[in-house]
Amino acid sequence: MDPATGKTLWTRKAYSGASVHGDTLVGVDYTTAESYKVQALALDVVTGQQKWIVQSSRSLAFVSADPALVVIKQKNNEHGDSFLVFLDPATGAEKARLAGPQSVFGSSPDYGDCFYDEQSALICGSDGVLTGYDAATGQKLWSLPDKATNRVAPDVTVAWHGLLYGDTQGGKPIALDAKTGKDVSTEVGVTPWWVSKYAAIGVSDSGEPMAYPVTK
Repeated sequence: MDPATGKTLWTRKAYSGASVHGDTLVGVDYTTAESYKVQALALDVVTGQQKWIVQSSRSLAFVSADPALVVIKQKNNEHGDSFLVFLDPATGAEKARLAGPQSVFGSSPDYGDCFYDEQSALICGSDGVLTGYDAATGQKLWSLPDKATNRVAPDVTVAWHGLLYGDTQGGKPIALDAKTGKDVSTEVGVTPWWVSKYAAIGVSDSGEPMAYPVTK
């Protein structure tokens, strides 16, 4: 739609847009030869013309990440093997492909929740493992748990401007440096579910909303 006139520029059926990268819209296309598969499809924002397409897979989900990359969670085969795939938004070229952690059954579980810190790191948790990646290259930065330092993987709720928030297995609020995975503070007042440059919002044990000032 033209924002100035409100005029419809183009339409496309069986397509769900996910992210915009300059003049490119990337989303999920459901018009595949095999009805049980989907594919990532990039369109020109103005004309709706196809720019590139990624080979179809059983399922895919787009992950919020560095705008210089398209990041998708993808399952490709009957075993349910899971991958985190980094694509060039201009060409669809694959920059990196990360295989999910192995489960006890030998197949890779879903990557689960992924969090972009809106600066440089993408953090994904799956099967009790939390891993930080460089959001622009897909390079692995750190991983928890770490037996050498006796550190466990916390449950993450939100990431914001270089920090990762969550709680430990005992329910204690915690903050980590998103780029290194190291503890920033053990005195976080609340496990937040939403963070802005002004405040972190969470819920107390009694169900009451709580807000704390953000210092970084």
